Amino acid sequence: MQGKKAIFLFLALLLPIGIFIFLKMFGKNEFDIPPFYHDQAPVAANCNIEYKAPYALADTTMSELRKGRPAELYLLNFSGELSARIKDELNYSELKIVNSEEFEPLKNDRFRRCVLIIPAEEDLVIVDKQGRIRGYYTSSNREEVDRLFLEVRILLKKY
Repeated sequence: MQGKKAIFLFLALLLPIGIFIFLKMFGKNEFDIPPFYHDQAPVAANCNIEYKAPYALADTTMSELRKGRPAELYLLNFSGELSARIKDELNYSELKIVNSEEFEPLKNDRFRRCVLIIPAEEDLVIVDKQGRIRGYYTSSNREEVDRLFLEVRILLKKY
């Protein structure tokens, strides 16, 4: 009876160890946040612009964003003053927060609708250094802000 218990105990311990080693060797533990409009061109109403996939912001727009301090990610803010929670949580050297007061095109509704293709209810946009749109967020929605924090961390870890 003691021999059977020892064998079962050994197998019970061996199984999780075997699964762990298998996952360590063959598993991939990372998140991926694909850019928007990578596989298909965006559609924006009343813009009269022919978009192509993969979509990225124009080089002129990106060079304006890079002025002062280039970064890996840019958080474009249309909501006015960001909350202290957002400022505190997104205090990364690789992230540049660009407010509408600092970047004149962000004040332009056509730029927001036709270049950033931003949905009406969203007021925060993440753009990577290649000009690809990585996410849209609503600063007044707690779940959206939490998602913003998580996705920024994931995107910065990838770089």
